[in-house]
Amino acid sequence: MKRLMGFVLVSMSAILLAAAADSAQGSELTLCLKKQGGNKATITTPYDLGFGDVLDASTAEFFLDTSGGDFSIIGTPAAGNYHIDRGACSRSSISMPDVDSAFACAGQPSAGLPGVWAVTERNVFASLTSYAPGYWTPYALAGAVPGGNNLGSYHLICYLPPGMKETGGFIRGDGNAVPAAYPFLDSGNPIPGVYRVIG
Repeated sequence: MKRLMGFVLVSMSAILLAAAADSAQGSELTLCLKKQGGNKATITTPYDLGFGDVLDASTAEFFLDTSGGDFSIIGTPAAGNYHIDRGACSRSSISMPDVDSAFACAGQPSAGLPGVWAVTERNVFASLTSYAPGYWTPYALAGAVPGGNNLGSYHLICYLPPGMKETGGFIRGDGNAVPAAYPFLDSGNPIPGVYRVIG
């Protein structure tokens, strides 16, 4: 049974719960995904929107056929309104996340807190999509802490605590979840201003 408890269908007339389906898990469908207030990204199903909310081919077809590709997620950290279209996003429709500064870690991974620099600082960020040698992306851990580098309901740290691991989720500077895809990831790595969630 697929994990679809967070999915709801958005239409002009009503909000309907989308039923879980038992179709083949391995079906692939290329889609252009956009989260309201965010950027477009090309994805392939089955696709993890973050925190276990998986969009599979049968569910995507359901949204495309019944609501024109509009759907929402409620009750999870990936909550928000989404839209999908068939096929890959055109390159001209994709824009990089608009940030002028970002957090980065430097020095020993076991010590220190992330610092914040302008994304134009080339000694820290080699480009708008990568870190300079000796710097890396901080981890995002659930729970704001006094005096911490808090982003929404998360705080940033520079090391992976014992017993924790990457969840596969990512957040941006406002603490909201973003898709694990371009333009938020470049060659599988989060760009400056996007952070790996651990737990």
